[in-house]
Amino acid sequence: MSNKKNKKAAVMVSDGRMAVIARELKKDGLEVLACRAEADLVLMEQRAAEWDILLLPIRGIDANGYSTIPGVQFSMEQVMEQLKPEALVVTGLQTEYLKKLDRRILCYFEDEEVHRQNAKLTSEGILYLLLKETTKSIFSQTVDIVGFGCVGQAAHELLKTLGIAHRLVDKESRKIADGDKVMSLEMWKKLSPAQVIINLAPALIADSETAKNWPVETVFLDIASGALGADEQVKEKIHYVAAPPLPGLVAEESAGIMLTEYVRRQIPNME
Repeated sequence: MSNKKNKKAAVMVSDGRMAVIARELKKDGLEVLACRAEADLVLMEQRAAEWDILLLPIRGIDANGYSTIPGVQFSMEQVMEQLKPEALVVTGLQTEYLKKLDRRILCYFEDEEVHRQNAKLTSEGILYLLLKETTKSIFSQTVDIVGFGCVGQAAHELLKTLGIAHRLVDKESRKIADGDKVMSLEMWKKLSPAQVIINLAPALIADSETAKNWPVETVFLDIASGALGADEQVKEKIHYVAAPPLPGLVAEESAGIMLTEYVRRQIPNME
């Protein structure tokens, strides 16, 4: 831990995960400013040149240069201008604003280990929504998983382990390693949907034409970032749920530790 001593970190506490990171880094011996209120953010800005580590909110900095913690939207322009060039800056979302900065910005979810662990935690959140947003037993209803990336695979493994029947849908049809089949999105759109649709594709998959004959009791869980899975007319017709970031909802302690471990792995590279 010696290489962590005397380092100073500002952590923007946008949710429970970030609170865990602030707590853990303080335990490691860093001087930590946990920004939970506007006064903390003002202090962060005043001391911008001192920070060795700046942990932005998961959603980073928006197009107008603002970051958000509960109840406060704060301009980050002065902070980013005064921050030392070698400071470690970490976010969860590489926004256009951050990409334009003349500095290296790290993203938790671009790391393979974080991506894998986050997918498992997200699948737990999907199970939580299945229980919360439906009125039937999860064992007596049909489920479609649309999008078979890392999260889709984790959700498939979890539902299969639990014995919950489901279909898999992706851009192209294929057979996967466990012998199950993945249906093409084109084919899926021609069929009647399952009672519950879990959308993991960051794209519009339920337009008015596709969903014109869907039952009103259809449950559409939009898990993908941006909640782009259904158009406004479809959202009004069925039971549509735009999911919040699920790891922070159902397992903020585990998710926070996961992100902390990523930061810990980066600190030796600062030396």
